[in-house]
This record gives sequence, structure tokens and C-alpha cells, in this order.
Amino acid sequence: FSSRGGEVNKPDIITPGAAASTVPPFSSRDVMGGTSMASPQAAGAMALLMSAAYQNEPAMPIHGPTIKKAIKNSAEPLPAYLPIDQGSGVINVVKAFEFYTSFVERDDHKKVTAYDIRTESPAYESGSGSTAYWRFGNYFPHVLDQQRFYVNPVFAKNMQPDDINNFYRAYELDTNVDWIKLEKKNTYIKGEGPASIDIYFDKSKLDNPGLYNGKVYAYRKGNVFSGNDKKDIEFELMCTVIVPLQFNDANNYRWSSDAIRLNPGEIKRIYFDIPYKASAANINLQAVPGEYTRLQGYLFDPDGREWEDGLIIESDKQLTDKVQLNYQDMAPGTWELVLYASFTNEKTVSGTAQILFSGLDASPKTINYVTYQNGSKPEGSLKVINRYNDKMEARVSGDIHGFQRERYIQDNTEKYEYMFDVSEDFDKVQFTIELKPNIFNYFTDFAINLLDTEGKALLADGMSYHKKTITFIPPASGSYILQLVPAFATHEAKAWSASLTESYYLFSEINIDGGIYSFYPDVVKNIEFTIEGVLPVAPEDYYVFGELWLDSQDAQRFRTTIPVELFTGLND
Repeated sequence: FSSRGGEVNKPDIITPGAAASTVPPFSSRDVMGGTSMASPQAAGAMALLMSAAYQNEPAMPIHGPTIKKAIKNSAEPLPAYLPIDQGSGVINVVKAFEFYTSFVERDDHKKVTAYDIRTESPAYESGSGSTAYWRFGNYFPHVLDQQRFYVNPVFAKNMQPDDINNFYRAYELDTNVDWIKLEKKNTYIKGEGPASIDIYFDKSKLDNPGLYNGKVYAYRKGNVFSGNDKKDIEFELMCTVIVPLQFNDANNYRWSSDAIRLNPGEIKRIYFDIPYKASAANINLQAVPGEYTRLQGYLFDPDGREWEDGLIIESDKQLTDKVQLNYQDMAPGTWELVLYASFTNEKTVSGTAQILFSGLDASPKTINYVTYQNGSKPEGSLKVINRYNDKMEARVSGDIHGFQRERYIQDNTEKYEYMFDVSEDFDKVQFTIELKPNIFNYFTDFAINLLDTEGKALLADGMSYHKKTITFIPPASGSYILQLVPAFATHEAKAWSASLTESYYLFSEINIDGGIYSFYPDVVKNIEFTIEGVLPVAPEDYYVFGELWLDSQDAQRFRTTIPVELFTGLND
């Protein structure tokens, strides 16, 4: 269910990821799904191989890298899945033992145990990675700008220096897809020097948007198993090219799919780039009239982080669903929409997807100034220009939500606690905790708990990524405790830091009204709005926060959101 590859040559293999499991008494079910189910099956397969090697006559050495090689080379690929989904395929224990026996007989464990592969990879800060991974607009290596892999042998620890210096091995190269092109069909390694392999990708075969994934296989030459046999695979080069949908004037910044039909367990990936000056996006999922559907959609940003809102459509329940993005959310780069038909579906499901953008460009980007006099309502203004081609009518409205502040946490303990008060004026509190990615890597887990003053847990959550927002609805006004519990990857706690945004939402939010405006392409429009109430005085270190919305009046209902941050404290 997880651990797809691309930026790395993973997974190696797959095992079943759903099983009935032993469970604690408080669990309501015993059928579980995920890596927790697949990992024990993989471990069990390794144990069987090690046991068979030990009990063989004569007993065979147990050598981890060679077992891994046997497992990978003998795996059985499933149809309809790519290497980034399944690696080499499903473990075949009996076949793996046959391969392992062959590898031990030819002394593989005494010579080269693995290969270190490096190539250019902009996905990494270092600029180097183990795979060819291109998810950067429409660029990828071509015949005039080829990609070079360097392959270094990893020798057995007890191999003698003279044997290393005299080492020589030749390899025949082949690909499993026709769009990967090899400059040469063979290579070799002599001594500790790396093999260099030049490849490029055939543009004529990558003209349709989507995911292209394949491998270059290096087969060992000049031995009893010579030939393109799976036993002879020495190393492989993972290659992935993503061709995203492009949005521009020609397609009016809109895309709609044909009917997408998926069998149980199948997925469909849709990649798209954020167009220039986009202010809002709608990602829609719709049922095909008259056809059965039970389809889920997951959205991922360019860093591969799953968006908090997902999509689901289901026959007789919900035939349409939508995710809306605002310009603050739309990080530049290639996004991914994954459509998934659950393996529990009884038959093929269908649906259509739409991705649409609008381009109302507002200035300022954040409203932090309004005018008001005693006895009058606060008023403000902003300028808006429609960057795209269609005329758009939009209603200007919004809400003042409450009080907000941002603060910086520095700590070096395994438990950080912060007491806060919620008065009867507030409906809910939101906390957004964000750690820098390098700080987040300090931890194996990072728990977030909301407690009452007696230490009773009222809400428990955790951070999957380096940023997390939780919403707390207090049972009553009073004092509560935000507790952060990092679990360090090191034996002892380290100094860590995070930003914390506190947002207190009023029961009675204050409306903002501005009326309806027509926005013509490339015409600057001055927008005025009124806050329909008295602005509350923010406590010290806080500001009044809210949102101004530009809601299109067409069927798409685009929403462009402009944050409101007003400093109304007595000292402001």
C-alpha cells in the first residue's frame, strides 16, 4: 500500500499487504492492511531461505547480500504494475532457493556483493541519486543531452587487494521498455574503476502525459549461465520520466479525462503542473452516468506529501467530489492525483477527473490594513487582475475568524507542554506545528496530545510529515495543555525547534461583504469591502485573522482566498 519508488530503486519486492492479525483487546477488527502486514511475510521468506541453506547437504553459507540478490532475481512480477509499484515482483521462495544455490556454487558471495549506482538527480540537494528520476516540467535527457550512470562494485570484505586489482567482469545491457535508449549494449568493470553507462529517452515515445517507468538490466557475461537469464542480472538502473499535463491559453487552463475504468486493486496516476499566475484550482472526481463506481482520489504535492483532503465517489451515495486549492497552497512543480480502486471492490469501477484553474491575481497578497472611524464600519480595498482569458464574475465576501499568533518553540526534552486558555467566546482552537525537514528527521515519531489540567487526554494525533494541523473543540471553557512528545532516533534527546501557529475561532464570526464584480482579462479592478461589525481587540502578541474570498459565480465555483491579518491590540 505504500513505499512506491522512483527517486530510489524501491521497492525490491512485494509480499501480501493484507492479513488477519493478532490484535489488542480494544481493537474492533482483526483484518489489517499495510506494510505492517507485508513486512512479516518478507521476514518469514528470508527465514525459510536461511533455514534451507543451513540444512542443505552440505550446509551453504548464509550471506545477506546474496540472499537479497536471489530474492530479487527470482521474484514473479504481477501484470498491470510498474517496477516502482512492485520492484521485481512477488517473492517466490522455492525459486529463490534455486537461484541462491546457483550463486553460492559460483562463489558470488566471495567477490562482488553489490553495486553502488550514482547518476545526476535534481530531486536531491546533492544533485546525485541512484536512479534517473525526471519530474521537472517537460524536461528529460534526450539524444543530445544524455544521462550517465556510474556503477561501482562493492567487493566482499575479505577479498584480497590483488584479487580486487585483477577483477574483471563484462555485462550485456538491455531494457524492458522501448523508450529507454542505450548508447552501447555492453560495459565492463575492471578493478575498482566504475562502469559508465550512457542512456537517453526517446521523445517520440513520451508524447502523452503520464508516468513512464522502466529499467536497464545488466546481465553477467562469460559464465555458465551466460545470456539474458534472470539468474544473470547483476544490477539494474531504474528510469522514471513524468510528463505532466500543461495548462495554458490553448486549453483555457482546463482538462477533463475520458471515462477511467479500473479493476480491483488498480491505480491511475495523473500528473499536472501548476500554471503561471494560477490563483485557485478545482480537482473534481465524477461518476460516469449509469456505471458502477467506488473510487478514491489522493492528491500529492511536488514533494510527494499527501494533501489532507481526499476524494471519494460511490454509487448511490456520492457521485461527485471536489478538492479546492488556493494560491498559497499551490507550490510550483508537478503535482500528482492518484485514483485508486480498492482491492475489495467486486467489479470494475469508473469515473472521470477534471482539473481546472482560475487566475484572479490580488494585491496585496495579505490584507493587514483597513480604515475605520468611530461609528462606522471598517473598510478596505484591494486590486484584482484577471490573468486568464475568460471573463469572470465573482462575489467578494469573507469572515473574521478570531485571534491568531505565531511563535517559535525551542526545546531539548522528550516532552514539551504549553498551557492555553479557551474562553466561552471561542468555538474551537487550531494548532499548526511545523518543523524544518532536517529537524523532523531527528525523530522516529512525534506525538501531539491535548490534555485537560488533570492530565486526561482529550485528543491524540501525530506528525506523518514535517507540518501538521490539528483542530481541538474544547468541551467547555477553561485551561488546557498542548503536549508535544518527540521520539528521538538517537539514544538521547537533542535540541529541536518548531514554529507553532495558534488560531482561536470565535463562535460569532464577523462577516465581510463586498458585492459582485466582473473581472475582464488583463483589466485591473479596484475592489472595496466592508467588515460588518466591530473588530475585536486582540490580546498582546495576537492579531485578528480571517479570510476574504473571491467566489466565482459560474458552475465551477472557484474560490480565491486572501488572508486577513489585522493588528488591533491596544499597543498596535
